[in-house]
Amino acid sequence: MIVSIGEFSRISSVPTTTLRFWERTAILKPTWVNPQNGYRYYDAALLKSVSTILALQNCGFKNKEIKNCVSHELPTELFVNKFAELQSARKKIESAMQYLTFFLGDATSRHAVVAKRIPEMQYIVTRRIFKDRNEIHRKLAEIVEYIIKGNIVSKQPYQTMGVYYSGERATRDIDYECRVRVVNAPSDCPYEIKKTPAVNLAASILHKGSYEIPNQYYDLLLRWINENGYIPCGETREWFITDPYDGKTDTDSHISEMQIPIRVAGP
Repeated sequence: MIVSIGEFSRISSVPTTTLRFWERTAILKPTWVNPQNGYRYYDAALLKSVSTILALQNCGFKNKEIKNCVSHELPTELFVNKFAELQSARKKIESAMQYLTFFLGDATSRHAVVAKRIPEMQYIVTRRIFKDRNEIHRKLAEIVEYIIKGNIVSKQPYQTMGVYYSGERATRDIDYECRVRVVNAPSDCPYEIKKTPAVNLAASILHKGSYEIPNQYYDLLLRWINENGYIPCGETREWFITDPYDGKTDTDSHISEMQIPIRVAGP
């Protein structure tokens, strides 16, 4: 059965403008064009092709790809590749939706959790059991002073970092490693020089204010890690982005970051 373009449009629910575009791009041509008046006519059998085209569009295929699929035998390889592409896109969308859910659930403060890679860095380090956090900060300030007086090449500002080995909630007898980033150090340096390996992925969250990062930030990180299909795989770190020992930065303007190395949950 052959019908006019208007009738075919009504039956297929495809606008005539779309049918004409498909004709121009050779995706779907009419069965017959009246040479006297230019009227287009379509065989009802083409409805199957229309269904295929619409399905391919819904799958995200481009017009050129759709043209090849309709005019030739449907290529399995093309479908396999598109399926892999959609799977990747779905993971990104699901991740974004999970983050938005987390973000909306934290409507009062809008803390942004970011998953990122941490590159290899070289530090002057010292690790021991500290009586309390005040003693930790005194030790970090001592290392920074040593760097300044020794004219040791460092990264500006002095990128001080700490790693918790006894849990970030500890307030007394804290097993903690103080780190200050340097380019090089003299051979007689009284501190250990260590290159810390890169971390492929870490969940991180910024904090503005006192360098005593509130426990709620750790809770937010753990919640985000759990809700996004990750598990912690290393010690918690705190990175003091602005120099806490320059005597210039107002306490409320200090910027620090808590980091937890993570990996995808599973075997």
